[in-house]
Amino acid sequence: MLHTISVNRPTGKFLFAFPDSGNIANYTNGLGNRVAILESPGPNLGRYTAQLDDQIDTLWRMFEGADQPNWWDSIAYFNLQSASVIVTPSVGLGDYDVTTRELVLPFDAQYTIVRVVVDSAGDQVTLPAGCTFELTNANELHLATLVPSITGAAYTVVIPRNLTNQIRTINFALRDPTTNLALDHGTIQFTYAATEPS
Repeated sequence: MLHTISVNRPTGKFLFAFPDSGNIANYTNGLGNRVAILESPGPNLGRYTAQLDDQIDTLWRMFEGADQPNWWDSIAYFNLQSASVIVTPSVGLGDYDVTTRELVLPFDAQYTIVRVVVDSAGDQVTLPAGCTFELTNANELHLATLVPSITGAAYTVVIPRNLTNQIRTINFALRDPTTNLALDHGTIQFTYAATEPS
C-alpha cells in the first residue's frame, strides 16, 4: 500500500527516501527503490511530498542530495507500519529550522513521537529532566500537558487517542521546566485516512 508523506524544509532542496532494508550502495544506481520527495509549487514552496510503498519496506530514511551517502546518517525516518513518527535532528535552539515542524497524521489513533533536539550547529542538546510536552489547539487554548521520556537529547511522548479523534491541527511545544523555553515546537495535523469498510 502507498503512503503519502509530507515534510517541510527550506525551498530548493533535493530530497529522497530510501528503504531501510536496502543496500546503501544502490542509492544512486537505480537498483535501490529510491523515491524522490518533490517540492510543491508556489505558494506551497518548502513543502515536500512523496508516496512510499510499505510492500517495499515499512521503514524509510530521508536523505538530502542525489549523491551516494557514505553511511546511514539520514535526516529523518518514516515508519509506515506503526503509528510512529521518528524525526532527527530536531532543531529547537538556534536561528533556523532543519527538521519537520509540521507532522501530518491520520486522525483517531494513539501516536508515539520520538525526536532528537540539536542546536543550530548540529550538536545534540542534553535535555533537562522535568520537561513537559504542551498541546494547544489552533486558538491557543490548552489541550493537555504530557510527560515525555527523556534520554540525553532525545525525547519520546505518547499522544493518546482521545487527543487525536478530531480532524484538526494542534500545536506542540517541549518546554524547559525552569525557563519555560520551547526546546522544540511545531504543529500536528490530523487528517482523514481511508479505512476498511465495516
